[in-house]
Amino acid sequence: MDLLRAWILAAVVYLPLNFVLSVTIGYSLYWLYILCPILAAVAASWYHAERGVGGWARHLLAVLPVPIVLNGYWSLLQQIPSTAEQWGDFAMALAQAGILAAVGLGLVMLTRLLLGEQGE
Repeated sequence: MDLLRAWILAAVVYLPLNFVLSVTIGYSLYWLYILCPILAAVAASWYHAERGVGGWARHLLAVLPVPIVLNGYWSLLQQIPSTAEQWGDFAMALAQAGILAAVGLGLVMLTRLLLGEQGE
């Protein structure tokens, strides 16, 4: 159940943020869209680190899939790949979301580590 809640929380962060960015700035500042997978991963990682059970594999399963799937879905909405170049772009969108989600996970874990050392 903790995985499902982490996934829902990540989607609740990702989708409205993506919508707000689309409505307010459009694609003129496209690099701001990196906030969507990062903040979704931060939210899921924070929740799962506090309430979840299991080790690192389960934590990665709680954090990484939603930003990757949502970014892939958004990429498919823009253009369905038909050539090798377009499939490469789609794969890059998935890889980019995975890397950005890992950055969000790393931010939460680094913060927990630093605050844990400070509390001792």
